[in-house]
Amino acid sequence: MILFDSKSDIYFVQSYDPALFIQFKSIGLQDEATSVLSDKICTMAEGLFKVSPERIYIEFANVSGTMWGWNKRTF
Repeated sequence: MILFDSKSDIYFVQSYDPALFIQFKSIGLQDEATSVLSDKICTMAEGLFKVSPERIYIEFANVSGTMWGWNKRTF
């Protein structure tokens, strides 16, 4: 799922320059994977949105399947 909100201003590192806040949640996300994911996500976001990686913040979260609902049930 992707939600893109271009109407919100982000004040980040004392600036309103273009910035991204990305939430990445996954069932079973391994700590070791976040470094590689960060690199790939920043590279992709920089190309798509023309935002410098220094202005991209990513929140990674490993969530339990019981914390995700879909189709009247949880995973």
